[in-house]
Amino acid sequence: RVQASYSAPYHAFFSELRAATRPSVLELGSRARSGNTARDLFGEDYTGVDILPGPNVNIVADVHYLSDTVKTTFDYVFSMSTFEHFIMPWQAVGEINKVMNCNGLILTQTHQTWPLHDEPWDFFRFSSESWRGLFNEATGFEIIFAGYAEPAICTPVTNFGSPATSMDYNICQLASICLARK
Repeated sequence: RVQASYSAPYHAFFSELRAATRPSVLELGSRARSGNTARDLFGEDYTGVDILPGPNVNIVADVHYLSDTVKTTFDYVFSMSTFEHFIMPWQAVGEINKVMNCNGLILTQTHQTWPLHDEPWDFFRFSSESWRGLFNEATGFEIIFAGYAEPAICTPVTNFGSPATSMDYNICQLASICLARK
């Protein structure tokens, strides 16, 4: 398993973003559910998209049909803890491609291991290999980085004697991160 800190892909994404002249940024899942936003990390040309209206949302849209609503293109796409909520992430990637400029950069982080949340809208967990299945030549992307962060210990609550529940503990990764270029 590739384990990394958030710093490597984040540093690459934000270094390029800060060096760009007037970069346009699209954040997927931008609603300030906990009162926090990433808006201050980006410049003036920022657009926040979410499936529901709320604080920090400029456009209400379903990412599976993003290009039906978003009629401009972006240099950078940023997505934190949203991909697990896309019922068809492969369709979402196709739509992201449609609203990105050539040579654009996407940074996405989601869960590899995490409790269910926002049910019934919690569908997937992502390994580093899953990013390669989504962001690849066929979908118009090249992976720069795919890996894990936030190691944790995973221990079953019960032990029924089966191989799945008789383990003492296992290292798991809470986060899965992908940096890809269109």
